[in-house]
Amino acid sequence: MSAALKLVTVSNNTEFSRVYKRGKKAVCAYFSVHFLKRPDADQAKRNQIRFGFTLKKKTIGSAVERNLLKRRLKEGARDFLKKNDSLVALSAYDIVITPFASAKQADFHILKDRLIYVLNRNVVREVYAEDRSAEMLKSA
Repeated sequence: MSAALKLVTVSNNTEFSRVYKRGKKAVCAYFSVHFLKRPDADQAKRNQIRFGFTLKKKTIGSAVERNLLKRRLKEGARDFLKKNDSLVALSAYDIVITPFASAKQADFHILKDRLIYVLNRNVVREVYAEDRSAEMLKSA
């Protein structure tokens, strides 16, 4: 049995604020996703996609509900990283996920699938677009 995948997280307020202010945004019925490429990532952290989760007490409710939802979103993020392991080698992104109240009632599998879909549709596209443009610049 393989060891559990360690999820690297966005940790302090300045990092969250930077992603919100400068990053791009994608929205679905259950959450919003803000993402930003880290240009200043040093070599040790260069190939890391970091996740942050913002769950508001007013929107989600009690601590038990917030923790349950955060665990579900983290599992979706781990599945995304497992399915896109080649992507992790290409990029240094910060991704912040903010669930809406509708996420509380969502089935776990639907929530996880929507998260993977939104991340694939937005973050993966951007990473590969940057990779292609870098290759074009090298060949020119």
